[in-house]
Amino acid sequence: MSSDTSTDTVGHIQNPWVPTALVIIGSSMVMIDSTIVNVALYAIGEDLGALRGIEWVATSYLLAVCIAQPMMGWIADHLGRKKLFIASLFMFTLTSVLCALSPSLGVLIFFRFLQGLSGGVIGPLGTTMVLELFPREMHTKAMGVAAMSFMMTPALGPSLGGLLVTKVSWHWMFLINVPIGVALVVISMSKIPEFGHRETRRFDFKGWFCGSAGLALFVLALMQGNTWGWRSASTLLAVIAGVALLITFVTIEFRVPNPMLELRIVKSATFRFAMLAMLFMTMAQYGRIIYVPLQLESLRDFTPLRVGVMLMPAAVFGMIASWKSAWVTERYGARIAIATGGSISCIACLFLSQNTLNTNVGWLVFVLTLQSFGMGLAVSPAMATGMSELPPNLIAQGSTIRGLSGQVAGALAVGMLGAIAGAKMGANPSPQEAQDGYNFAFIIAAVCVAYSVFLALRIPKSSHEHLEPGELPFLD
Repeated sequence: MSSDTSTDTVGHIQNPWVPTALVIIGSSMVMIDSTIVNVALYAIGEDLGALRGIEWVATSYLLAVCIAQPMMGWIADHLGRKKLFIASLFMFTLTSVLCALSPSLGVLIFFRFLQGLSGGVIGPLGTTMVLELFPREMHTKAMGVAAMSFMMTPALGPSLGGLLVTKVSWHWMFLINVPIGVALVVISMSKIPEFGHRETRRFDFKGWFCGSAGLALFVLALMQGNTWGWRSASTLLAVIAGVALLITFVTIEFRVPNPMLELRIVKSATFRFAMLAMLFMTMAQYGRIIYVPLQLESLRDFTPLRVGVMLMPAAVFGMIASWKSAWVTERYGARIAIATGGSISCIACLFLSQNTLNTNVGWLVFVLTLQSFGMGLAVSPAMATGMSELPPNLIAQGSTIRGLSGQVAGALAVGMLGAIAGAKMGANPSPQEAQDGYNFAFIIAAVCVAYSVFLALRIPKSSHEHLEPGELPFLD
């Protein structure tokens, strides 16, 4: 990979936990904001007098993420981790204010799109920064701490959103970001050092355009398929155009000297199997986050706040599992940690597929906690194992690929599992038929997690320990 300048300052921070804490808080704020809004779409539409098209408040954000994430690695290498993190936090905070002050649905959708441009960068950038702040031998422990936020937000977001919408107003779902964001920007200026790989290389415009446009169209089709109809011209056109652009993107990236994303890193068996295992596990995680609240609220008249409270034990035990996953990995290896966590999650998904309209709430809380515990045990070893294979100059790009796969997993969970549940329910379903549809979706989720276990067991036992920038032995 040619470049004008290339430098690295990785793994030499005296106290990396201080900047790591700031990065985790910033990433958590973004993740909570995405879940907090989804529970209040109806309330927002009613207040703005525009229920039709309200789903675009969430969809516009996701499309912006698809546009921004592919170029995160290039910007981070060019601008620097610290500057990009602070700039993204500032933009996210500013657009939060603008979202809260939006006078109409159209304006809110526009500002949510702008918010997604910054929010989409913070996720993979946070992963990059955490990995670069620590030496390789501490990656699993560091990612275990970072993954705690991933396990916390599914419960905290809906709970906080339900509370704010019920007791105050939807505007505060955005305004709550302001004091946190301002404090993070100010503190980060002095507490986050300049570190990480820096490289100046030509911007791959063709690759970025084809990749971001293709991903956005493909994700749009998955998200809107149930609304537009899976056989409608709009859905089919979006899928065909999206896939064509993605194929073009892959072709370009393998040919240009300075690609937007160095896709050849997927030839690393460790990276490939770890990321694929995470993708299928993330699909099941999104299934729990989306479809358990949906069935409880629509079929059993539970409030968003009550559902959020039910998810709290799952968040707590998921965080504990994330914290302890480093110990399991050090003692038994990443493959065993990922496979064990995936197996636990698979069993929990099978339990969820047996729900009835009268399933005991205590049992349901236990099963949700079990699923979250399994995910917590598996996620950080998968992330650390896959990313630690890469040399320093490709960590940002690897994090970008991981972030994009998470977006695809979420879209697949919404689109594929939603379509499966809808097909099983049929038109105008009775409560029991609707329950059967949700249950079948969780059977598919269990199959996805089982496949992730199979992928985890294919991760090589040994990996390259000390790769230098530009050194890619697994590409030979």
